[in-house]
Amino acid sequence: MRDLIGRSSVRNTIFMMRQVERQKTVRIVEGDSDSRAFGKFVRTSHCRIFSPGYPGGKEYALALFDDLKQKKLPGLAALVDADCDRFWGRSRRHIDICWTSAADKEVMIVQSPAFAIFVTAHHFNGDADAFRLQVLRAAFPLGCLRIMSRRDRWGLDFKSVECGRFVDAISLACDERACCNEVLAQNLNAPASESDLVDAIDTVRGRRPDLQDVVCGHDVAAILSFASGSKLAGPLTTNQVEQQLAECFELSHFIQTSTFDEWVQWERRNAPFVINI
Repeated sequence: MRDLIGRSSVRNTIFMMRQVERQKTVRIVEGDSDSRAFGKFVRTSHCRIFSPGYPGGKEYALALFDDLKQKKLPGLAALVDADCDRFWGRSRRHIDICWTSAADKEVMIVQSPAFAIFVTAHHFNGDADAFRLQVLRAAFPLGCLRIMSRRDRWGLDFKSVECGRFVDAISLACDERACCNEVLAQNLNAPASESDLVDAIDTVRGRRPDLQDVVCGHDVAAILSFASGSKLAGPLTTNQVEQQLAECFELSHFIQTSTFDEWVQWERRNAPFVINI
């Protein structure tokens, strides 16, 4: 009930805004961090960003989008994480739903020039592109398990997983069997065995995916946090990594993404409504 009340409240706020600002674009995102990250790239005089309120997330953002579409609200767009939808080849529910250019916002930022700015700010002296690849490869097994857990309804919880138990601090090489065991250790009642999890990683790898469509941004940030003690000038928390990466993400980086291209196409279909600066 609290979820419905929250969504209804946001929806009513949007309709009240539209009574005054009839040609202002309404863009729905998953949560407050997305509002902050993408809000700096929209023309605020012509576009306003909303999230669905508590508890937020993709499911609730799309539910709010559907509510507003049913009310035939013009100038409406949504931006949500692609997650594993691109990996599975799923189509979008509506042409006005945009996806992040990678699995989620954090991975999209890591894939951009913002990553080099981030590591340089922390006095990393190596090759930023090579370091990025190390981090993505280290996060890949966890990304595979997340994808297959959703598909096979294992209900695995990854919140307490410690990447230091299966990722080497220097090389960032990932011991995949140790990764599976760590996930199982944090999910004692999991309806899956070690061999099931190993097979899950092999299943995803067998499709030869792009790393950016499999890895989870939170896992990437956790590995960067773990690696910061040896690779960067000093240790960072996962939250600090995510916040600082977002701060490094500039308009010049965003316009190189497929997400920006989708925004441009949306504007062409929905004139006179505007999103981009």
